[in-house]
Amino acid sequence: MRLTAGHVTLRPVTDADIQMVREWRNSETVRSQLVDRSEISPEQQRTWWSKMRFDPFYFAWICESQGKPFGFVWVKLDQDLSGTTGIFMGPAGHGTGDAFFVTHAINNWFFDELRRDSLRCECFATNRSGVRYNRSIGYEDEWVNPDTLLIRMVLTRESHEKFKTRMERIIRGNPQFPLFA
Repeated sequence: MRLTAGHVTLRPVTDADIQMVREWRNSETVRSQLVDRSEISPEQQRTWWSKMRFDPFYFAWICESQGKPFGFVWVKLDQDLSGTTGIFMGPAGHGTGDAFFVTHAINNWFFDELRRDSLRCECFATNRSGVRYNRSIGYEDEWVNPDTLLIRMVLTRESHEKFKTRMERIIRGNPQFPLFA
């Protein structure tokens, strides 16, 4: 299933994408923001993918702009109408603002199409831009691990609805309400 927001398309991950995703995931920029900061071997990547690709509760997409891949995003659905998501960018996605379009597409699919109640993500407090961005689109801190400074954040259906209109105005090029206001 493909998802779109503005000029960004999310297409399902294929076997041909796995090496590219591993390279992005192993970059220092991405690893520095992960709980597991070790490099992933080709065998570990294949094992992970062979398990995830057939999991009916796991969805993974390659993020593209003008047909060029720039990132990876996933959602894991839970039994209680909640879910967890994560995103990381390859070199072509850094500093472009395209993560905004990715999260808009994911949030609309999750809340509007699947009719789910809450979506969680995790972000280190040291990733100030990530924390600030997530809060700007309605995520709230659920808990913080004081030892690692890992923040679990949650976006509820109500918060999604509140920020959805603001996000759509920005996508249409009419930012009457700045995102970070």
